[in-house]
Amino acid sequence: MTVDDPADLRVTVDGSLDEVLSLQRWLGEQDDFAGRTRLLRPDPGPGQMGAVLDTITIAAGGGGAVTALLGTMSVWMRHRGAKITATVKKGNRSVTINADRVRAADIAQLKEMVAEFSRTLDES
Repeated sequence: MTVDDPADLRVTVDGSLDEVLSLQRWLGEQDDFAGRTRLLRPDPGPGQMGAVLDTITIAAGGGGAVTALLGTMSVWMRHRGAKITATVKKGNRSVTINADRVRAADIAQLKEMVAEFSRTLDES
């Protein structure tokens, strides 16, 4: 997997490193993503001692990866107690998911939210 592969998905989590690592572990336990995730370690910015680890890169593979990722993340967010916001990027497109919105949604609303986000990321 290369960092610049346009088919890769990037998930940036606004929260603690524990939340990022929790999501990476969760994804690694899912059949669709096992062995296909890694933390992106960018070069430190000016004045930083080290890189901020807040981004997970996922080798997207075949079709349906976006929908599978968004669905999996929704379940993970629903079960977390923390206030989390995550941004999923595919190429130059992105969607932002808020844990409060996910937890407040019923199953039908959640499915529609995942479908809407998937369409946004998969549009060419």
